[in-house]
Amino acid sequence: MFCVRKQKENETLQGYSYSLNGLLKCITKADPKAVPDQFADNVRDPFLRKELKKFIREHQPAFLDLREEALRC
Repeated sequence: MFCVRKQKENETLQGYSYSLNGLLKCITKADPKAVPDQFADNVRDPFLRKELKKFIREHQPAFLDLREEALRC
């Protein structure tokens, strides 16, 4: 579910990230080392998506750190 979850048309970035965070908690219970970066891949805004992917390459952040970066942009 995490990998296919995309930001909905009228969904805020904050709402989308909270939804993914809930799914991520379920994933990490099953596999504590799972750190998917699907969040960046499925953000609708192309500029933000590009910036988040750059941030991931440079910092390899945890999901919550990536979320904070997205909300700052």
